[in-house]
Amino acid sequence: MKFTDFKPEELIGKLVLVESNTASSISKIKSVTKASFKIDSDSDASFRLSDGGLKGITSSRLDFGRFCNCSLISEDEAKKLIEKWRKNKLTREMRKALIEKVPTLCFEELEKINAIINN
Repeated sequence: MKFTDFKPEELIGKLVLVESNTASSISKIKSVTKASFKIDSDSDASFRLSDGGLKGITSSRLDFGRFCNCSLISEDEAKKLIEKWRKNKLTREMRKALIEKVPTLCFEELEKINAIINN
């Protein structure tokens, strides 16, 4: 799906995957002009309709590694990404909790964990 596959007014409310060099998120398009669109985030940034890139940043302009790009996604894709991100967050939290708990575990508990890991 490309932005140019739609009339500008048809894009309002569509979901976009916003990827930057620090994070990814899902937002909705809140407004569209002939050449750009804005999303419903805290930022007041505009993105190009031609390629979803952050407006004002071009390949000829060095912006010290700043990167931000949008791509259209379906509701199913958004649900899958949200679920994946949720599982990744829970995995990180469980690992952190386990690492913090390891020094206080008794031999029997460590033995059970070892058996699970080595199966």
